[in-house]
Amino acid sequence: MFRLVALMFIAMFAFTACEEPAPAEEAAPAEEAAPAEEAAPAEEAAPAEEAAPAEEAAPAEEAAPAEEAAEGAEEAAAE
Repeated sequence: MFRLVALMFIAMFAFTACEEPAPAEEAAPAEEAAPAEEAAPAEEAAPAEEAAPAEEAAPAEEAAPAEEAAEGAEEAAAE
């Protein structure tokens, strides 16, 4: 078992070591695109915050069927 894990680790290390690094010319456009990507999470955060109250209301709505099921179980046990 140890040998299998060791071989898998060596194979994974060898595979990742074979990857060629990106040339500096290709890295520059990715760095320029980074500020636009950083701005996107801030815009996405607002809708998530607006959706939070609706998610908080959902457990209360789900509690009613659970209570009804509990009452039904109590009635069945009483019979």
